[in-house]
Amino acid sequence: MLDIEVAGAVAPGAKILVYFAPNTDQGFHDAITTAVHDTVNNPTVISISWGGPEDSWTAQSATAMLEACTDAAGWALR
Repeated sequence: MLDIEVAGAVAPGAKILVYFAPNTDQGFHDAITTAVHDTVNNPTVISISWGGPEDSWTAQSATAMLEACTDAAGWALR
């Protein structure tokens, strides 16, 4: 909640969307891909305030996250 409150304080006119997901590798991935591919709200900034260190991920999770972040980078260039 604190990160959301800080974002609202520094950008009071911003439309803030919050995507909730379980604190799991799959949940983390789902939250990012949901935001990146949200064609209704078209978010322009993604802030992540939870998760774990990358060295705790499985190889499969690391690959999925790389793909999600690559999608996000391509989305940001549109």
